[in-house]
Amino acid sequence: MTADVKSNGDAHSTRPAPTMWAQRPQVVYLTFKVDGCKNPKVTFNNNNVEFSGEDSGQKIVYQNNLDFFEEIDPEQSVWSTKGMGVECTITKKLNETWPRLTKEKTKIHWLKVDFGKWKDEDDTDDEEEVGGGRGGGGEPDLSQMMAQMGGGIPGMGGGMPDMADLPEVDSDDEDIPELEETEEA
Repeated sequence: MTADVKSNGDAHSTRPAPTMWAQRPQVVYLTFKVDGCKNPKVTFNNNNVEFSGEDSGQKIVYQNNLDFFEEIDPEQSVWSTKGMGVECTITKKLNETWPRLTKEKTKIHWLKVDFGKWKDEDDTDDEEEVGGGRGGGGEPDLSQMMAQMGGGIPGMGGGMPDMADLPEVDSDDEDIPELEETEEA
C-alpha cells in the first residue's frame, strides 16, 4: 500500500480493490468490490483489464491490473457501476473455458471466485426449467415435491393427515420396571 497526496493536501492510500471473478466459455465476470465507487475507470486491452476508482468514505484509491490467461475482445467487453462495486462482463476471443483467470499461476490475495456467478462446462443451460413451478430460477417448488411424496404443506391443498384421526398413545400409562438392587460382597 502506498500513500499519495492530492493537490488539496489530503492523503489517499492506494491498494488493489477486492475482486470477484467467474467465467463461462464465452465471457468472464469481474466485480471490483468498491462500495459507492467514485470516479471509476475501466480499460479493456487485448490481454488485460485496468481498473481504478475511489472509495467514497475512506479516502482510498483502488488500482487493479489483471493480465488474462488468454485474449479478450475489448470492443465487446462492458462495465457498469452497481450497488456494491463495478461489474464487468468481458468477452473472450475464443469460446473456451480457461483453467485460471491470469497468465501467472500465483495466488492473488485480493482475487476470489464468485461462486454465485460461476457455471461449469457440464452445467446444462436448461437449469432454470428443472425446478419449474413457483420457485423459478432453478428453485424447486416445495409444495409440488411434498404432494408427490404423499404429504403436503398445510394450507396449500396438500394431503397432510388429520392429527385427530391418529390413535391415541400415552406412554405414561406403561409401568416402569423396578430397579434391582445388587448385593455387595
